[in-house]
Amino acid sequence: MTLLLVQPPVSRELAYPLGLATLAAAALRAGHAVVGCDLQRQPMASLDSVLEAVRPDVVGVTCMTVSLPQVREVLQRVRRGSDALLVAGGPHASLRPGDLLGPGPGASADAVVVGDGEAPLLELLDLAARHGVRRDRARDPGALSRIAGVAVAGPDGQIVVNQPVPQMDLDAWGPADRSVFRWDLYDEDLRPSLRPSAPVVTSRGCAHCCPWCPAAALWPRGWRPRDPKKVAAEMLDLAGRGVRRILVEDDCFGADRSHVLALCRNLIESPSPLPRWEVANGVRPADLDLELLEALAAAGCRGLALGIEAAPQVDRGSRYDARALPTLVARARLLGIEVTGYYMVGRRPDRGGRWGEVRTRLDDLAAFRHACSLGLDRAHFSVIAPLPGSEWDGAAGPRTIDMAMRACLYTGFYGSPSRILRFLATEPADPSGRVRLLVAGARRMARWLMPGR
Repeated sequence: MTLLLVQPPVSRELAYPLGLATLAAAALRAGHAVVGCDLQRQPMASLDSVLEAVRPDVVGVTCMTVSLPQVREVLQRVRRGSDALLVAGGPHASLRPGDLLGPGPGASADAVVVGDGEAPLLELLDLAARHGVRRDRARDPGALSRIAGVAVAGPDGQIVVNQPVPQMDLDAWGPADRSVFRWDLYDEDLRPSLRPSAPVVTSRGCAHCCPWCPAAALWPRGWRPRDPKKVAAEMLDLAGRGVRRILVEDDCFGADRSHVLALCRNLIESPSPLPRWEVANGVRPADLDLELLEALAAAGCRGLALGIEAAPQVDRGSRYDARALPTLVARARLLGIEVTGYYMVGRRPDRGGRWGEVRTRLDDLAAFRHACSLGLDRAHFSVIAPLPGSEWDGAAGPRTIDMAMRACLYTGFYGSPSRILRFLATEPADPSGRVRLLVAGARRMARWLMPGR
C-alpha cells in the first residue's frame, strides 16, 4: 500500500511535522510505501500533481485548530483528484471529529483517528490492502467502525467514535522516521552555529490541567513516558548525523523527575559526544530544582523554556514558587542554559465588563515587568484562545486589542538596547554578519507580530 501523508500550512514559520514522521516510521516498518507532502514548503495547488504522480491508496492529513480551513481545502482536493481512503488526525481532529466528518464545507474524510495514530493507521492500511476500502465500505458500512481509535460518520450522519486504542508502548515502532520529511530542510534558527536542528519527544500527554490548554482532553490517559535509554539513543544518533540543536517538544517534560534524571544519566554515560539540546515547550517551574538543573546542564541541555504563564501577583503562586523562580533562572544561566519564559496574555473568558478589561491590561503589564525582572534570555507572550477541549472552549476568540497589546509587549522586551546587544553577541564576530543577524531577527519579529499568528 502507498500512504501519502500531508502536512497543511500552520503558521508563518516552518515547523518539522514530527507527528507525521512518527506515523511514517510505523508504516514503513510494516512494509508500506510512504510519501510526504508538506504544504508549508510548497503551494496548496502542488497537492494535485502529487496525487497524480503518487496515486496513493490512503491519504492522511493532520489537523490543528488553526489549520482547519486549510485542512478542509486539502480534503476537497484529495476528493477531486484521488479515490484513496481519506483519513484525518491530529489535535483538532481528535477533539472535534465531526468538523471533518459531518456536513459542511470540505468535511469529507472517510475516517478520523482519535488520539494515538500508529495502530489505527496500520489497521486502515491493512483494510485498504485487503479489500480496497471504498468498495468494501459500500458492501459493509461497518468496516471502518470496527477499528479501535477511529471515528466515522454513521448511516444517519451521526458521528460514531469507536472504542479507544489499548494502551500502547510509545517505543513499539521505534523513533520517528527522518527521510519521508527530510529533517535537514527544516531550520529557521537565526544563529548559523545552531543549524541544522531537529525535534524529538520523550513523552506524550500532560499530568496537569490548565484552563487554556486542551491537553487533558486530548490525552485522557495522562502523561506517558518513552524509554529514556531509547530517547538518548535517538538524540545521539541525530547528533551523529550532524544535527547541532535538538529540540525536546514534550507537552510536560518535567512530569516525572526520575524520568528526566534517567535521560540525563544515559546521555552522560554514553561514549559519544554530548548533543546540544533544548527543552522548547515550557517546563512548569514547580517541576524544577537546582539538582535537576545541574543534571540537565551536565547532559548537554543548553536551552530551557519555562511555562511561567503569569506574574506571581496574578497567578497567586498556584503554579510556581515566586521566591524560588529568580534563583532557578539565575542558576540555569550560570550553568550555560539559556532561559525562555512563556506568558499568557489577553482577556480571560472568566472576566467581563470594564473592570475585567482594566484587570486584563494590568495583568499584561505585570507579565512584561516580570519577564524583564527575571533576566530571561527570551520571552514569549501568547494571547489566550478558547481552544477545543480546554476549559474555556466556546468563549470568544482573541480580539484586536489583545493582539495589539501582545505586539507592544514583544517590542518592549526585544527592543531594549541591552537585549539587542546581547543578541548580536551570539553570532558572528564580523560586522556584516551581525548586520545580517539583526535584519533576520527583525524579520522574525515582524512575522510574530503579524495578525493571524
